[in-house]
Amino acid sequence: MSDGERYFDTILKIYKIDNFVKEYKFHEKRKWRFDFANISKMIAVEIDGGQFMKVGGRHNRDSDREKINKATSMGWSVLRFSTQELKRNPQGCIDFLKETIKKKHRLF
Repeated sequence: MSDGERYFDTILKIYKIDNFVKEYKFHEKRKWRFDFANISKMIAVEIDGGQFMKVGGRHNRDSDREKINKATSMGWSVLRFSTQELKRNPQGCIDFLKETIKKKHRLF
């Protein structure tokens, strides 16, 4: 688990947001996993890291875009936050997550 993922996990606990599992494998044929997922509402959270690396980090590759596109086509809502964004504005990230949960709640 990355620093950003640990930080997000802590934020979920502080804000008492339940029902998110870590490292959820969402595709039966591929080894794709979400950093965090609310399975019943089909909401995934990916924590992007390495934005300042020369290669851009693992979330900036075509294979990751393929993963996100496939998840979206399967009905998942995928939110992406950077570690820097989480640390700079945790409340804003949580507000966005809560808004997504509310919208998904209306659908189920």
